[in-house]
Amino acid sequence: MALSHAIDASRRLVISRASGQLTEEDIRSGQAMLHGDPDFRRTFRQLVDLRAVDAVAVTVPGMARIAAASAFAPGVRRAFVGTSDVQYELGVVFAALSEPHRQIVHVFRELLIAEAWLMEGRAPD
Repeated sequence: MALSHAIDASRRLVISRASGQLTEEDIRSGQAMLHGDPDFRRTFRQLVDLRAVDAVAVTVPGMARIAAASAFAPGVRRAFVGTSDVQYELGVVFAALSEPHRQIVHVFRELLIAEAWLMEGRAPD
């Protein structure tokens, strides 16, 4: 599977991992799985690890549709981590497309810095 998630309820954190070639269908399937998880809360923060993504097969209009249908409540911190230019740029495009929907998405190259940013501040209730 190209996209998976784990929920750490004690930290109010969703950890999503993507690998291989990432498609719009992969992301939509991942969103559906997350919605169906009984431990998921829209107010949890999210860490998206893109470091194992080899290629991105998602159009900008597709990314805009995904951003508009976010599983997360407005104002929730979400951090994307990508070490390659392709991974990082994916996060940057998604962050820009998420802004009109009041999503707070930041993109990082280092996992520990992303985690620190996510955990600072209070999570919405």
